[in-house]
Amino acid sequence: MPFSTTQTRFAKRLLALVVVAYAPFLAYKSAHILTCDSIYPATTSRHDHLAIGSSKMQSALSPADFMSASSLTGDFQNIAITGGVTPYGPLLLRLARNKVRGNSTHCPRVFILEYSSGLLCSKNRLAKREEDQSIHELWFQSMNPNLEYLLRPRKGEPAMAFSHPGSLENSGYERNGWFNRTRKKPIKSNLAQWHEERMTKTYDPERGEAFLTLVDELTALGDVFLVRLPTRKEVRDLGSLKNTPADSVFQLALLHPKVQFFDCHTWGDSSDFADTNHLLGKSGRRLSGEIGREVMRILQEHERATPQH
Repeated sequence: MPFSTTQTRFAKRLLALVVVAYAPFLAYKSAHILTCDSIYPATTSRHDHLAIGSSKMQSALSPADFMSASSLTGDFQNIAITGGVTPYGPLLLRLARNKVRGNSTHCPRVFILEYSSGLLCSKNRLAKREEDQSIHELWFQSMNPNLEYLLRPRKGEPAMAFSHPGSLENSGYERNGWFNRTRKKPIKSNLAQWHEERMTKTYDPERGEAFLTLVDELTALGDVFLVRLPTRKEVRDLGSLKNTPADSVFQLALLHPKVQFFDCHTWGDSSDFADTNHLLGKSGRRLSGEIGREVMRILQEHERATPQH
């Protein structure tokens, strides 16, 4: 039964009243958070250098240590995501485009992307598609400045706008997006079953094409480094995901002269891991320094090989 004109007018007035009544409170809470939450400024700005990938990248790549070791200039943000999803989906790729600074005075520019065939796969029991979730359910560390940032829940805790100021301050995250894991957790008791479930992923051609498009866009701005991140030995011993279609996408990306590959798959030992598949903070800092120095070595080689006019 359609609403009458009177009912529609009443509904609009009621909605306006709610908005007017709630807006000052939300504005106050938002302003309070913006001055107390040190992470928020990083989420509202664009960056010269980016790290993009899964929660493994979130722990493995410390922008501060990378920049110190590489001697690059500009600012570096780690925008890897967590939440049990396959990262190279539409929401993360949109985020990457929104976070990268189009015109930068800092050169060279570097973009670190995680090399993992599982990141180009479709939905399975362990990794939902981003399209099937609302953006706050993905629990982005860095995202666009909007109400979803202020209102999103954190692992069952109250939404930020209604919790204590600076609620991310002690979560382990740095302003630059790096997750400094300091506590060790035992390796999964059902490791073989967990690993088998991760091996059942199916390649998604749409994600593969979108990834290659992103690489093309980033190489127009700087150099792209695909990094195969460390995997704990107990997991490596169970075998690697063999996904020829997904692997071929990364190989296509590596044909570009401004795309390089680092294989850190066997880096470190079990003591470097906080849990089954994430590095401890101190290990992430060490790896970040090594990657930073190697990136600078390659960039300097390219500079020497480029004819000077």
